[in-house]
Amino acid sequence: MPVAEFKPRIWDILDIPAGLRCAAEGGKVKDIAKALGCHVDTLRVLRDKDASFATRLKRAREQGFEYLADQMLSLHEDYPDADWNELRLRFETTKWYLSKMHAAVFGDKLALQVEHVDIRGALEEARSRVPRLVNPVLLPPVVDPFER
Repeated sequence: MPVAEFKPRIWDILDIPAGLRCAAEGGKVKDIAKALGCHVDTLRVLRDKDASFATRLKRAREQGFEYLADQMLSLHEDYPDADWNELRLRFETTKWYLSKMHAAVFGDKLALQVEHVDIRGALEEARSRVPRLVNPVLLPPVVDPFER
């Protein structure tokens, strides 16, 4: 009788705490996969197939984005001898990255509010505010564009 080959489960091979720690420190996807001990494609498959892991990874990535934002505040302290233009480039690059990867918190906020406006009522209100001139020749007749 042949002996069954032992195949370990993927979760037994991966270093989940190291991968989540890397994500919480603002690591790139490639670095997170390396910390886990797998390929980037494997990381994406695991994220898609396991909702619990996906939730933990998402939370760790959000913490990593906050970590990167905090690092931006101390760039001048972390790199005291760096060129000013280099620091500005680091700052702008990180700011752009955060605005794209975590737009809900760091993105440009655009509030769009659409209201239904009654054009007829607005025209009547505007007409009521216009002072009537004594000489009707000076005041041209108001034409309602909605009347046919």
